[in-house]
Amino acid sequence: MIFITGTSLIFVATCFKFYFDPDSLYKLLYGIIYCFSVCQIKCNKVIAFLNKSNATSKKQIQYYINGKIQEDVNITDVKETNVKFIALTFSYNGDKYPIHLKGDNYNFYTIGVLDNKFFHYYLTNILYVNAPFDSFIYELEIIDNEVNIHIINETKSIVLNEDGYQIV
Repeated sequence: MIFITGTSLIFVATCFKFYFDPDSLYKLLYGIIYCFSVCQIKCNKVIAFLNKSNATSKKQIQYYINGKIQEDVNITDVKETNVKFIALTFSYNGDKYPIHLKGDNYNFYTIGVLDNKFFHYYLTNILYVNAPFDSFIYELEIIDNEVNIHIINETKSIVLNEDGYQIV
């Protein structure tokens, strides 16, 4: 009870002080906001540093090379294609899924072939969709960087070259 009364008296006295001297209220509020902002910036820097150090020590990047998924942080013979797609939309069992060939843990923009084995791998291991391979029928809508639209199915493959691609 004494604590509540004392706190109330301090609050009332502070309000009277700010009533007669509003500049000191503005200075106090500015100081609180400034201290909060500095703390937030410092915390964000520490969090970013910790995330970066954790990511570099544990990060394994997946590549799809010559029909095989390879995981290694030190692969040096990986050649990335200059081809970039605007959109790849995968249709399977009546559902549509966006395909992103590059993410934090994988990079499939490598020179080589993206075939039905690759798309089955992507659907089951990246998107976590259960899809038996023996009845794997799909459509893939491709929109390339020149806004050309192609629709392929499981019988076709995308061959990624250094500066282009082909559908075979």
